[in-house]
Amino acid sequence: MFLPDKSAGGTRSVEPNLGLALLFAAPISVVAGMLGVGPGFLLLPTLILLHYEPKHAAAINTLAVMPPSFSALIPSFGNRNH
Repeated sequence: MFLPDKSAGGTRSVEPNLGLALLFAAPISVVAGMLGVGPGFLLLPTLILLHYEPKHAAAINTLAVMPPSFSALIPSFGNRNH
């Protein structure tokens, strides 16, 4: 995407690196959780820069946001007013 095309006359095909994505996703999620924000604002651009298609990056981002969301929802059940 941001790299020049070195092939003679075709499109550049770069496979996304899942290991590298997981290496970046874990600390991004932890730091975002400590700051009280969702990991999406850092994780999505990182995945796109790692050559994921936007729709796949958005799906991975959704999976990264779901566990913290549900873990925050569970304690709220005990605090609700009847």
